[in-house]
Amino acid sequence: MRRVQLACLVAASLTFAACSDARDTSPVATTAAPVIHGTLDTGTTHDTVVYLSFLIDAATGMGGACTGTLIAPNVVATARHCVSNINESVYPPTVGADFVPKNIKVYMHTNPVGTGAFHSSDGYGVTIVHDGATTLENSDFALLVLNKNISTDYSPVRLAAAPTNGERVYVVGYGLTELSTDKTPEPMQRYWRDNLAVSGVGTSSGVGSRELWMGESICQGDSGGPVMDHTTGALLAVTSRGGNGKKGTTTNPSIPCVGSSTQNIFTRVDGFAAMIKSTLATVGRIPWEEGAPKPDEPTTPPPPPPPEKGALGATCASPADCNSGICIGVGGAQLCSQTCDSTTPCPSGYECNSGYCAPASAPPPPPADAGTTPPPAEDGGTGNPDDVNTSSKGGCSIESRSSNDNESGVGFFGLVALVGLGAAARTRRRGA
Repeated sequence: MRRVQLACLVAASLTFAACSDARDTSPVATTAAPVIHGTLDTGTTHDTVVYLSFLIDAATGMGGACTGTLIAPNVVATARHCVSNINESVYPPTVGADFVPKNIKVYMHTNPVGTGAFHSSDGYGVTIVHDGATTLENSDFALLVLNKNISTDYSPVRLAAAPTNGERVYVVGYGLTELSTDKTPEPMQRYWRDNLAVSGVGTSSGVGSRELWMGESICQGDSGGPVMDHTTGALLAVTSRGGNGKKGTTTNPSIPCVGSSTQNIFTRVDGFAAMIKSTLATVGRIPWEEGAPKPDEPTTPPPPPPPEKGALGATCASPADCNSGICIGVGGAQLCSQTCDSTTPCPSGYECNSGYCAPASAPPPPPADAGTTPPPAEDGGTGNPDDVNTSSKGGCSIESRSSNDNESGVGFFGLVALVGLGAAARTRRRGA
């Protein structure tokens, strides 16, 4: 078995194309168009398919890129290896810590890069949901809850039944095409390929009970992207891994994705029906199931996501739990706070009570052993309309990397695209 670097495992003479494109700060310009022998997606029909850009290591600027599908206005279905660290030195690859959710940015529409520079992201992650598996095989699926609704359009899902052998489907993604070369920079645009047939469903050699497989279709950068029913457009599976046992070159990185010997593996969403339903319930929604009417919009908006640990408004047991070193009591709860006065007002949604920021309309908060003397409250402060800046660097380019031989390997081209933010080069991890 052979392993392709960056979450691209290769199983018994298969170089799995389920990796995302991995990128670093090296100055090698490369390409990243998606789907093998696909069609450039110039319309809005597939606007529920989105581009994910994520930061893995702030110190080195290493990050990556994947594809995902909106299954609610603020929930993206994608591959687990698009949201968590993985270890490919063993087979099957193991899964480590999740990425920081807010460092996973979401971009909509067919050409998120434009003429070479990313537009502002349409949203970012606040919560990552998965089944907690420690290996990728049969569990390469995750949900990303976003900070806000980014679209009124989202895809139906098939939760009650598995896809069937021979079922006609199409794939969509932002990964490599057969025309990609690492010598000619190419914007990451959305491609799709229709009228494919499901080759097999369920357990077989290298395929798990919650997976399906097909032939030539996807490549690096398509990780997490959808397999959709040709007729209903329902999401059936997400790209996990695949390949043909061959290695890409610097001038033709798509070699592992092309040809009749290519086998690509996808994680089925029906295997995660309970997780999908419970996650959508937390944001006040229900799944749009295949064949059913699109659910009505909720009459009351879902509650905002909880603040990050240690931030203003986060729960705390002592001052040590807060970034500010101040933990106050508010209505029977303990919350992280910060000092305030007429010249240093509280952020929007908070008001100054007794020299400390507390949720608007909360009773005056006594400090919980804050360890500091609060400044006197002057006129109470009225709040600051500016939100805390949670943005991080964006922009990914691709640099090709050589694959390594691994006698045991299944190739996880985790179609993730590891990226050096702001760089022009990247290495791919494909999503098959």
